Amino acid sequence: MARATTGAIAETTSIRLQLRWLHQFQFAGYYAAIKEGYYSESGLQVTLIEGGKGKDTIDEVLNGNADYGVTNAEMLLQRLNGKPLVAVAAIFQHSPLIFVARKSSGITVPQDLSGKIVKMSRTSRDIELQAMLHGEGVNFDKLILLEDVASYNDYFDPNIDVLAAYITNQPYYLKEKHIPYTIISPSSYGIDFYGDCLFTTENEAKTNPARVQAFREATVKGWHYALAHKEEIIDLILNTYQSKKSREHLRYEADEIEKLILADLVEIGHMNPGRWEHIAKTFHQYQLIPDNYSLDGFIFSAEQDKLPHWIYRALMILGAATILITLGCIGLFFFNRRLQSEIAIRKKTEMALHQSEKSLLNYSKQIEQFSISAASILSIRDEKALFAEMSKAIIELSDFSRVLILLFKDEPPFREFIGSAGISDEVLAKIRMTHLPQSWYDDIFELGIKLGQMSYYVPHNMKSILNQEAVFYGEGSIPDREDMWHPQDNLFVRMNNEKGELIGVISVDTSKSGARPTDETVRPLEVYAGLISQIIVLKREHIRRQQLEQKLRFSQKLEALGNLTGGIAHDFNNILGIIIGNAELALLDTTESHPTYHNLSEIRNACNRARDIVQHLLMFNRKSDKELRPIAVADLLKDSLRFLRTIIPPNIELINQIQTIDEHLLADPPQIYQALLNLFTNGVQAMEDTGGTLTIASRTELLREPLKCSTGEIPPGRYIRLSVSDTGHGIAPHLIEKIFDPYYTTREFGKGTGMGLSIVHGIIQSHNGAILVQSFVGQGTTFILYLPVIEKIVDEKQVTSPPMLPGGSENILLVDDDEALLEVGMLMLQKLGYSVITYIDPEQALEYFRQHTDHIQLLITDMTMPVMSGRELAEKALELKPDLPVFLCTGYSDKIDEREATRIGISRYFEKPLDPVIFSAAIRNVLSDRPHS
Repeated sequence: MARATTGAIAETTSIRLQLRWLHQFQFAGYYAAIKEGYYSESGLQVTLIEGGKGKDTIDEVLNGNADYGVTNAEMLLQRLNGKPLVAVAAIFQHSPLIFVARKSSGITVPQDLSGKIVKMSRTSRDIELQAMLHGEGVNFDKLILLEDVASYNDYFDPNIDVLAAYITNQPYYLKEKHIPYTIISPSSYGIDFYGDCLFTTENEAKTNPARVQAFREATVKGWHYALAHKEEIIDLILNTYQSKKSREHLRYEADEIEKLILADLVEIGHMNPGRWEHIAKTFHQYQLIPDNYSLDGFIFSAEQDKLPHWIYRALMILGAATILITLGCIGLFFFNRRLQSEIAIRKKTEMALHQSEKSLLNYSKQIEQFSISAASILSIRDEKALFAEMSKAIIELSDFSRVLILLFKDEPPFREFIGSAGISDEVLAKIRMTHLPQSWYDDIFELGIKLGQMSYYVPHNMKSILNQEAVFYGEGSIPDREDMWHPQDNLFVRMNNEKGELIGVISVDTSKSGARPTDETVRPLEVYAGLISQIIVLKREHIRRQQLEQKLRFSQKLEALGNLTGGIAHDFNNILGIIIGNAELALLDTTESHPTYHNLSEIRNACNRARDIVQHLLMFNRKSDKELRPIAVADLLKDSLRFLRTIIPPNIELINQIQTIDEHLLADPPQIYQALLNLFTNGVQAMEDTGGTLTIASRTELLREPLKCSTGEIPPGRYIRLSVSDTGHGIAPHLIEKIFDPYYTTREFGKGTGMGLSIVHGIIQSHNGAILVQSFVGQGTTFILYLPVIEKIVDEKQVTSPPMLPGGSENILLVDDDEALLEVGMLMLQKLGYSVITYIDPEQALEYFRQHTDHIQLLITDMTMPVMSGRELAEKALELKPDLPVFLCTGYSDKIDEREATRIGISRYFEKPLDPVIFSAAIRNVLSDRPHS
């Protein structure tokens, strides 16, 4: 077949070209051909039609809205399914279509897509991706498919796992935000189709072959110009075509497109019929086209064989010999020239392939060595030795002779060096002294040259972005070429946690080969970076789990202690009740001048102190909602100090500087006791090895201005100022703001939960107070609490009792399963003049009450009894007589409290041992206005 002559066509013709997407570098060759006049020189006036979401390039051309279009290998699929399309030129030798996923998703191969949310098109526009999934056995039914073109925001949507994308475009979004990502490319799985292709209709190719050929040649020239003048074309795209992309994004796109066009190896626009045949076989393999398919007429060939045959016969008759010889010579000349060109291209391709295979082999060996090394290193149990061996392996197996591995931390110097090799102790000491927060590395990851997935190269001409005090430069001579490693070059490899957040860096320099790093040479470093990151993440997770387990054990111990204390308190209070009751009975029968009166009073007082100790123990272990009530500061501190003396070691001196006497707080006593105990314990632990002094001080203070602190701001007013001071090791200034964080502790693992000060902070804040910290390293720490003062409120329980116990003559039903307590109670009530009916069995007591409802004016019952509790007895009695006064008494109960007792109709709730004065007064109060039966 003779090919059409090139050059301008007879007259200027208008052509409409439908682009596949919005204006961007993907169509740079067409912009260049217009700007440089290549189309107009060929007699063509080309109009570019911008594509976009919802616009199908093939449909636009077939419907007559455009003459030519740009699409991918889908045009062959459409052709073989009956649509009259003709391929004019393949601009991209490889398809840009890929799947992209955030690295944190763990998706690395097509099989990982099963069960995942995938956004892609099921139309032929994503045919390469569909073919790859078919080939890898991934059924579309197993995907959660969102059938649409992805938008910008979709790439940051945590609800979408995988998206179809162009490798020339969308990965830039993630790169710009420093979000690690994974690419799944069809070419890695044997699906290597052509990318952007120029096409037209079968009618255009047949009727206007010269125009098609002229358009093709001018377009190819445009692409050559665009690749040679990227910045100029980027300016054109931004200024003339008003692209919404940034300059950096267009540069990224231009670099990626150049890798797909392969202009150095293959002539732009070249199409191999055999490769199209292979693509067709792939479609047929997955039953996407009919069995009797044919590629005839699909690839454009500008045949010009239209002259009548008699002219050729005449020409042959008139000059057959001359023409044949001339044509033979010319044909041979051009054949030899083309053959030489094809040989040169093939040799160049073979050399490139050989070099690629050699590099791949070296890379595979290097990865294998790294993997073997990593497997052996992981058996090392000592952490320091582990990272030392990793550092050593990196310089032995990689192209770099110096390495530094570091992790970031919150406190100065903000970096922890966990491994190094090839670096002198002097250089290491200098680097360790430099304070360098994690944020400093942002410029490296923003401005550095990215290689591989996590590596950033900073050449010497960009060293201004580095902190010169924290950088160690390599040794060696300055190279003659710019593409070689310079002694002041640096390479940084990110280490990320499971969320993709930066946790550390591997820094290397001094290339052994003298070459600059490449995607291949940084890959082994990234393998080790990932391995170290996993070790660190697992270690931190292990520590977190240990802390949670320790907290759980601590909670279980507290719960067990609370249960034990409650059980002991119940029995102990009953015993105290018997002693106090008998002492009171004896005192009623003894005059103050009698020799035994003083002894009986001491017994009563001792029992009352024992009762208070039990109450304080219960306060520390009681689990209940916060109940605010007025408490005397002096009593609070007195009781706290009494408890503190039982836990303070002999090498610590306790100093009491309490000055408050009559002030009161509105507080929940158990919580305040807990806050003070935590502060005492914190001070004692700070001095447990060295000894020292623990000072407790209090005074009233009038704040005239608002006071700001870690709990917020408290208003002016009168406050109790409580302080707990120790002479321990102190707290570093940069740690003070963290000491109130949950689980934060400076103590060794197993010696602290990190919850003590956090609990104090929460308690003081809930009481509208403030907490301040003053600390000096080596001198000690002072915690200062401010709690608002209230006016003194008289509690009826604290009213001085009259010398005589009030009595009466009413009928009282007394129920208790403890015979000794029952007898003491009966004698005491009888002493006061009451008629008392007693029962040990609550069921028998209830039966008696049913028969004598009107006869009983008061029910007094114990709470914890076999068969039926005091609560049940009270509720059943109140059903029979709703206005019956009921007193509920308990040694200890976690089943009911004063609030709950009041709610169910019980008149008074008492905790044993009973105070005879208060108890007798309460009886008189509820019975004083009631008539006798």
